[in-house]
Amino acid sequence: TVQHTQPATKARELLVIQGGGILIVTDETGHMLGTIGLNELPADIFEADTAQGHTVGDYLHQVTLTVKSTDALQIALSRLDTSGDEILPVVSPTNDTIVVGLIRHKDVIQEYNRALLETQGLDGSHQRAD
Repeated sequence: TVQHTQPATKARELLVIQGGGILIVTDETGHMLGTIGLNELPADIFEADTAQGHTVGDYLHQVTLTVKSTDALQIALSRLDTSGDEILPVVSPTNDTIVVGLIRHKDVIQEYNRALLETQGLDGSHQRAD
């Protein structure tokens, strides 16, 4: 996570270190205000003219869809498809500004496929003894 008041260069540094993805942008109390990814930041963010005076809050992406930690995978998949985002924040079931994790589209698909194979007995756990 990164606070909205931190310099935008801090977000870029963290994103580069973690290999991309997104960061959750919070206020001073830790409540989510949005997200930020490399695609929200200008390519020249490390140059002095661009970086001067810009904070993470200047570039944050407002989150319109989240997934609650109690939601079924089908709900998560539907929200990921609707949003067009590869990653969505997972929030507390009682407070949608408290992020408890992230969910990725590819992870939902993998879990869905695993469950489908399991129900069809194709996951290897129900092999016949000859």
